Amino acid sequence: MADMNTVYPKVIHDVLYNPGMGFQTMQNYDGDALRAVPKDRQQEVYYPKSTVSFFRNHWRQFEPQEGEYDFSAIDEMLAQSRRHGQTLYLRLMPYSEPPRDDIPDWLRARLG
Repeated sequence: MADMNTVYPKVIHDVLYNPGMGFQTMQNYDGDALRAVPKDRQQEVYYPKSTVSFFRNHWRQFEPQEGEYDFSAIDEMLAQSRRHGQTLYLRLMPYSEPPRDDIPDWLRARLG
């Protein structure tokens, strides 16, 4: 039988941030100004640190012309997430409301 090791976690008096779990930012990054809160009240609002940034983007943004892809927005989201110490969770949406925002124009024209 292998030797047994006992591990005693370090006691902290703060929130334990669990990488990739827990609170997440949406359409922004940890520490960014909160768009839904008026600027004069932003200091009153507290959100815990987040290790995850979540973004939703439509298909049309990444394939504006059939077969021509533009992933520069993803590159920027990845870079910003890294700068903020976050992991990027990305949702690519083929549907939305209003429908004009979802699929690329070239596909909408083809579908009629």
